[in-house]
Amino acid sequence: MVYPRTAKPAIILIGINSLPGIQAVRLFSRRNVPVIGLTDDLRHPYSRTRLCERIIEADVKGEGWVHQLVRMAPELPGRPLLLPCQDMPVLHLSRHRDLLAPHYRFLLPARDTVETLVRKEDFYGLAEKLGIPSPRTVYLREAADVETAVRTLPFPCLLKPSTRNAAWQQLTHLKVIEIPDPESLRREYLRYRNAADCLIAQEWIQGPETGLYSVNCLFDRHCNPQATFVARKIRQWPP
Repeated sequence: MVYPRTAKPAIILIGINSLPGIQAVRLFSRRNVPVIGLTDDLRHPYSRTRLCERIIEADVKGEGWVHQLVRMAPELPGRPLLLPCQDMPVLHLSRHRDLLAPHYRFLLPARDTVETLVRKEDFYGLAEKLGIPSPRTVYLREAADVETAVRTLPFPCLLKPSTRNAAWQQLTHLKVIEIPDPESLRREYLRYRNAADCLIAQEWIQGPETGLYSVNCLFDRHCNPQATFVARKIRQWPP
């Protein structure tokens, strides 16, 4: 599909088969902004939306979409804006920013900042360094670390990957695994240890999901807030 060169530059949403993705499709479409959607599952209900000008199947969980967009660039008008809708596309956009920048626009922090935010062990390390309270955490890089977690953490605790990559998602759709007792932790570690470069065992903070608040901010390069949004979770999907 070749667009006329006078056409309005589009926004390319990477990962429309996600809740943030389909929300973004609807928001931009209602404002008459042309949207091109990338998905790794054309059969997903969100990938069947009629609000995109074009829906393209791409390797969204990996980095295949990067090279696909570079090949597509000559047929697109202007410099489209890239908006990743999931963690892994953010990571790969950051790592390949020099390759994509001549063809597309995007807004990202420095490479080291992106890596810190996406990799959970780096993120918790930053929180500890800055004195920000966070749940008790043990990084499981080898079997001996599991016994450290057994001695250190209260049960139930949770198990999750440092980065929820394709290998993890092939085993489970869950973001975290609830671990009721030490034997369950030993068993689940063996099951998931090859699905991430680092597994994380962490204190389970009791309470309803309605107790989760977030503050989302967009700052310019001078640290002036350009947009802020405070949210309270009222429901979770999938549960």
